[in-house]
Amino acid sequence: MSDHRTRARIRTRRRRSQPRRRENPAAKLFARPTDAPAWAALAIAVATLCWYLAYLAAGDGSGLLGYLNAAGIWLGLFALAAALLLIRKKIFWGAAIGLVVALATIHQGWAFSFGSPGTAPGFRLVTASLRGLNPDMASAATTLLAAKPDVLVVQEAHVGDLLNQLNRAGGTWNHAEHEMQIIACRCRILNSQTAGGILSADVALPGGPVRIWNIRAPKAYDSEVVNQTYFTALASQMSAQSVGIAAGDFNATPWNTGYAMTASVARDGWREGGRGPGFTFPTRYRQMGLLMPFIQIDHVFLTGPLRAARMRVIGASNGADHYPVAADIVRRS
Repeated sequence: MSDHRTRARIRTRRRRSQPRRRENPAAKLFARPTDAPAWAALAIAVATLCWYLAYLAAGDGSGLLGYLNAAGIWLGLFALAAALLLIRKKIFWGAAIGLVVALATIHQGWAFSFGSPGTAPGFRLVTASLRGLNPDMASAATTLLAAKPDVLVVQEAHVGDLLNQLNRAGGTWNHAEHEMQIIACRCRILNSQTAGGILSADVALPGGPVRIWNIRAPKAYDSEVVNQTYFTALASQMSAQSVGIAAGDFNATPWNTGYAMTASVARDGWREGGRGPGFTFPTRYRQMGLLMPFIQIDHVFLTGPLRAARMRVIGASNGADHYPVAADIVRRS
C-alpha cells in the first residue's frame, strides 16, 4: 500500500515539475473545420471573395461574370450568412473573409437604400416594362393610370393599343414612340428623336422643359461591346443636357457596367427618394416569377436641379414581367 502511494506521489511531482504547454494562437486561428456545414460556409466565403476580386478587376468583362454581377447583392448576403456560421463554429479566419466581402458587397451595391420621404411632388413619372408578348394593354392602362402619372415611360408595349386604352380611360395623351417604346404626357411634347437606339423627348413640365430618355437596354453580357455602345450613347446624351431624366429597363443592377456608366453622369433617384431594396424583376408572370422580385433593374436617373422626392415600386399589370416604378420629382431651387 505504501509503495503504491509512493509511486503516485512521484508521478504527481513529475507532472508538476514539467513546463506547461502553451496554446498556439496561430493553431486556433487557422483551425480546420470539422464538419460539412463549416466546410460549405468556408467554401462560400472564399468563392465570394474570388468573385468580388474578379468583379473589381474586370467588371462585366465576360458573359458569366456579367450575370454573376447582377446577383452581387445576394452573393454578399450569402457570404454574410456563411460568416455568421463560421463564427459559431469558431473558425474566425474564415469568418473574417466572409464578413469583409459581405460588407464590401452590400456597401458597394447599396442593397438597402433608405431615401428621405418627399412632400408634394412637382410631377409624377411612372416607368414600366410590359413584356413584348403581353397583349393585355387594357390591364396595363388601368394599372398605370391608377398611379396618377403626369408622364409615362413605357417599354415593350403594343403602342397603338395602349394609347387607345389610355385615351379611353384617362383623357388625351400626347406621345413620342419608337418601335415598342413610348413617352406619353398630358402636357406638350416639344420634340422627340431616336439616337443610338434610345428614344428621347423634350417635355414641357412645371418649371420648364425636361429631356426624358426611354431606356430599353440590351442584356448582351456575352458581347460587352453592345452594352457599352448603348450606355456610352446614353451617357453622352445625358451629359449634353442640363436637365434630364433617364427611366426604364436598364437590364442592370448597381453591380453592372451599364449602371455604373449612367451613374457617372447622373444620380440614381432611388438613392434620394426610395425605401428598401427596390426590386422590380421578375413578376409572377415570368416562369421564375414564383421567386417574386429579387433584383433591381428598372431605374430612374436624374440630372440638373431635379430631385426624386419619393420613389416606390407599384403593382404590375396582367402579363407584365417587371414591376413599374413611380417617381415623384421636384425641382431644387
